[in-house]
Amino acid sequence: MAPRAETTAEVERRAPAAGPAAVEPMAPPLGTGAGERSSAAAAARGGAAPEGVGAGGGLEVPVARDDAATVVLLESLLEHLADGVLAVGRDGRVSYWSDTLGALTGLSAARALDRPVGELLPDFAAAFSGDAAQVAAGRLSAGRGELPLRLAVVRVQGPSGITLGRAAAVTDLRREQEARAAREQQAALTQLGQMMATAAHQLRNPLGACLGFLGLLERDLAGGPSAALLGRVREGLGEMDRRIGELLGYARPRPLEARRFDLAALLRDVAAGAAARFGGGPRFETRLPPRFELRGDADQLRQACENLLVNAAQAAGATGRVRLLLRAARTGGGRTSARILVRNTGARLAPGELPQLFEPFVSRTRGGTGLGLPLARRIVEAHGGRIEALSAGGWTTFVAVLPLDSAPGPEESP
Repeated sequence: MAPRAETTAEVERRAPAAGPAAVEPMAPPLGTGAGERSSAAAAARGGAAPEGVGAGGGLEVPVARDDAATVVLLESLLEHLADGVLAVGRDGRVSYWSDTLGALTGLSAARALDRPVGELLPDFAAAFSGDAAQVAAGRLSAGRGELPLRLAVVRVQGPSGITLGRAAAVTDLRREQEARAAREQQAALTQLGQMMATAAHQLRNPLGACLGFLGLLERDLAGGPSAALLGRVREGLGEMDRRIGELLGYARPRPLEARRFDLAALLRDVAAGAAARFGGGPRFETRLPPRFELRGDADQLRQACENLLVNAAQAAGATGRVRLLLRAARTGGGRTSARILVRNTGARLAPGELPQLFEPFVSRTRGGTGLGLPLARRIVEAHGGRIEALSAGGWTTFVAVLPLDSAPGPEESP
């Protein structure tokens, strides 16, 4: 005889008593923000949470109990890898707008949430459609002006493959654009410098011949009425030679030839030469120790200091003052360094103007090459030092800091 099937009542009587049906915890909605994480965590612990679509517009799916913490961790990771993060639900409305994105765009999460993504980011609306991951670049018109952005958009799926929405990592392109512009400017300056160096080299040979013939004329006409005129010719040719030297020095930097020398004596000589060159003013003042030993390329440092003094004298004018000081100073690492200060009176420079002083081919002097200060900075930095400028209290000051023993000599070269 076939066995009799149990009735429903019999099965219920035989089954052990059970509590209420277990509710599987729900994941936080896609794009749960910082303000929503407490409710998401409560949902993960089995607390009350709306089933299906969450408050932020993201579809909720059953997951393990610790997934709320995982979501928070992933959000934090994304925000560190990108300049901002946003999420969009299946309805195309923003369900998450990170604080970093709010700071970047000037649009807070309170104003962005639940708005159509195409309304907020019209240049990127197409990137939030389709199944494939997309990368799009465009601009956002926000309270802080036009922002160039790049969005990497991915589709977010639940365990069963259903689309929950889309998430996007936002990158601020301003830094990339500024870096690219700086590279392009540097490439153009390099090309221009090479062209000018070639021209300067071709000019220096005939200029040297002119100076040679001038020396013969000075010898033959010594003491005559034309001697003063020949002196002015020599001054003009000497200025041309200095400017050609600046062009060649900047375009074709020489390796350092380091040796120990007396920096104080070198600065006294440089100051005397500048005072003779600007005989009609300004007034030169020096505050130098009797002796100051330094190891470096004396010829190149002479050129750097000459450039700083010439710049100061031109800025001070005939009635101004120029000061040259040399001090020993302790650096942050406890090492002693040489601190050269070149100061001049004159018009105060705005903070935004100071960095431009070291840009090549930018000159405040009519007829200048704009290479004196950039070349001085290059020489100081080649010695492991730094050079800075400040303008306050009626004085503009250039400070060159040089380690006492940092320039590699020939015996130390690899």
